[in-house]
Amino acid sequence: MLKPLVVALVPLLCACGGRVAADAEASSGTTSSDSEAPTASEGSTESDASSSGPPPATTTGGTTPLGSTTGDNSSSGDGWPDDAWPEEPRPTCGDGVVDPGEECDDGNINDGDGCRHDCVPSAAVVWDAIVPGPESFTCAYAVAATDAARIVVGGGTSGGDVDAWFALLDDAGALVWQRRWDGEDGEGDVVSAVGDDGETALYAWTSEGQDSTTIPHLSRWDAAGALQWDAEVSCTEDAPTFARALAVRPDGSLSVSSAGPSTGCLQHIDVDGTSLWPEPPQFDDVSSQSSMSLDTDTLGGTRVVSHRGGGVWLRRYDASGALDWSLPFDPPVASAAAALLPNDHTIVAMSDIFGDALVLRTWSPSGQGAEVFVPGFTNELDVTAAATNVSGDTFVVGQFEQRAWVLRIDAAGTLLWSRRGLEGSEAYDVAIAPNGDIIVSGCLEEATTAAWVRRLTP
Repeated sequence: MLKPLVVALVPLLCACGGRVAADAEASSGTTSSDSEAPTASEGSTESDASSSGPPPATTTGGTTPLGSTTGDNSSSGDGWPDDAWPEEPRPTCGDGVVDPGEECDDGNINDGDGCRHDCVPSAAVVWDAIVPGPESFTCAYAVAATDAARIVVGGGTSGGDVDAWFALLDDAGALVWQRRWDGEDGEGDVVSAVGDDGETALYAWTSEGQDSTTIPHLSRWDAAGALQWDAEVSCTEDAPTFARALAVRPDGSLSVSSAGPSTGCLQHIDVDGTSLWPEPPQFDDVSSQSSMSLDTDTLGGTRVVSHRGGGVWLRRYDASGALDWSLPFDPPVASAAAALLPNDHTIVAMSDIFGDALVLRTWSPSGQGAEVFVPGFTNELDVTAAATNVSGDTFVVGQFEQRAWVLRIDAAGTLLWSRRGLEGSEAYDVAIAPNGDIIVSGCLEEATTAAWVRRLTP
């Protein structure tokens, strides 16, 4: 995933007032509009580990389910009270006609094509959570979803020094807890994941020692926000070294990568934080500012996709850490992010160096190039992250014109929909919730710069 290494370089974002505009651009069966969300309601909060605690997270937006009813009206289960249509026929979702009570109707009941099976637009905003954080600047650079639909968030916070920041939101976007690393100064470059138990939060991050050296860390926190363990995971003497990517392996152990000025490395960490590879593999074609994606396949192999200076490199290491294959992708690329498809293929979303096309390319488990897709999104998107669902669709997030964007592209390479974020928002990561919802994380400036997390329907 791509995350800024120098927090000061994050562009100033636009201020938003007490009500937040959910700005949409969706395709195929929906109408693009700028809509205003309902007034924000306060969420629950727990004190920060090193301070008295920030203001609570704010959630906005949300829609009433089509099948909900109020008052004493009974419902037959089709979303309408039994006495609501005494003479006229009830609306039929999927007939191509937008009837009263339907927000869209594209003539089918397929999900993810712009208009869902219940005639609610795809990519509808479920909620926006704005988490002020413990300092004047807090940004959510990483996000993951637990089995219980809670949202694990990792990022950076700064009121002078830059510190690592960790948080947990519930399924409605309310803040459950947040923690700030209160030991050595923590660099604000954090990646997150969910443990194999489906509820513990895992973070790879970087601290700075007294002699200004940097130390990659991996820490595990329980569902209540208590630290279970923290381990230093440096595996190269190429300093300064920063934690770059994190993935959970099929057996519950962890893969974590880090990068120095010219050398990267890959660690295999057990569930208790101990290193399992005595000599972690190292690789070049990286820098301290390289973006990196990391995924583990069904055979226990780890695939590393790194982007540096316009080039993309793909590598696969087997379960023992031996290099299986390494491939450069030669055409110049401005930004890139990767994810693992259900068929064990790797898909890489790339914005070309000219900034006028988004390209998706897949590679087989053996490293053979498979397919190339050009979904037709021609804006100059700065790609920051990608994720896939069980259907093989790919969700790509990034920035364009000082706004976050999220795109859904199906397995055939067709752009199903695209949606813009709030004015001044930036997106750095994307995850898929257990029910298929899309979770996007980044930051947003109001009176101060706050972490921003958005939940969307598929």
